[in-house]
Amino acid sequence: AGASNTSGQNTFLGYQAGLSNTTGFNNAALGMRADMGSGALENATAIGANTVVSQSNAVILGNSADVGIKTGTPQSDLEVAGNGTVTLTARSTNPSTPNAGTWKIYVYVNGATKELRIIGPSGTVNTVSTLTP
Repeated sequence: AGASNTSGQNTFLGYQAGLSNTTGFNNAALGMRADMGSGALENATAIGANTVVSQSNAVILGNSADVGIKTGTPQSDLEVAGNGTVTLTARSTNPSTPNAGTWKIYVYVNGATKELRIIGPSGTVNTVSTLTP
């Protein structure tokens, strides 16, 4: 696994894993043909057969796979069973309209206030609450 190159401190495990990495450092590709989208990424990880990570400082789980935490049978892109905490970074623009049947939840900066917003598949933005620090 991995190409002959000038990169270092990488971990590649699987048939043809990490072949595109030529000068990148501190990367991991785990699974058959798991790879980097560029030869010069840093701190990038691709996990799963045919999975490709295309930016530095990112982790990609699976090639169009559903990801489950505390569940062995996830029914969506990400399914978390049990209690947990989600940390959202505030943004000053609305995200793109989600695909049919999906919704996006985010924190929006509106001047001096922050709002919890949900955008639906029709593109309608719903402000759920004004947040107080």
